[in-house]
Parts: sequence; structure tokens; C-alpha cells
Amino acid sequence: MIILNIDGFNNINNFCGHEAGDGILMQLSSFLRSELAELKHELFRLGGDDFGSGYSNLRHLLELKIHTLKIDGSLVKKIVNDSHAKQAVLAITTLAHKIGINSIVAEFVCSQDTQERVAETGIAYSQGFFIGQPEDTIHT
Repeated sequence: MIILNIDGFNNINNFCGHEAGDGILMQLSSFLRSELAELKHELFRLGGDDFGSGYSNLRHLLELKIHTLKIDGSLVKKIVNDSHAKQAVLAITTLAHKIGINSIVAEFVCSQDTQERVAETGIAYSQGFFIGQPEDTIHT
């Protein structure tokens, strides 16, 4: 999977301005889409990381044609005690499903309560300390 961290364009936006940064991101996504379409494999997919923070916006969801969306931990970690955060996560999840993004990951799942709230929103995948601690090696 190729993950585009939209927040990584922060430096470009700060240097060139938001419209220039967005233009570069859209050109890159268009190039990647055309190149990946030629391969026609399931092996290559685009993912969006940290959605709900920084420079992520709805237009990117529609134009990038991503397959996997990771919802930013700054929202996920609040869903147990903050009804607005839970509604925001639910809204992002609902929108993602409606536009064909069915692989959604919740970041920063650090407790059973958080995992239960994440599951209630329809998110199938989680990452965080509740799921497992970071490891030095990759197990296959």
C-alpha cells in the first residue's frame, strides 16, 4: 500500500502557499492513479493517513480515490468521553463508506472502552497500544 500523509505537505504549503501545495498534491495523486491503473493489481492501493487533522479535507477523499483511510488519533482517543469527537468519527466513517472506502483504521486505540466505541462506529481495523505494543521486528 502507498500511504500519502497529507500533513507532510505542510512544509510545501508553508513555503509556497496552500493553493500551490494542494496543486502539487493533486498532480501527484493524478500521476499515481494513472500509473497504478495501468498495473491493474490489487497489490497497489492508496491510503490516507491522519484524516481529521492538519491539512486533510473532504476534497482529498474524493479526488485521491484512496482505498484505506486512517482516522487521526487526536479524534479517536477522545471518543469515550467526548460526544462531539464520537460524532465526528462516526461522520467520517459514514462518509467513507458511502464513497466506497471500506477499509478504515482507527489510530490511538489504547483501551477496551475506546475499542468498543470504535467498533460501534463501524470501523473494522484499529491500531494502538490496546491492540499491541510497537515491536522492533516485523512478524509475517
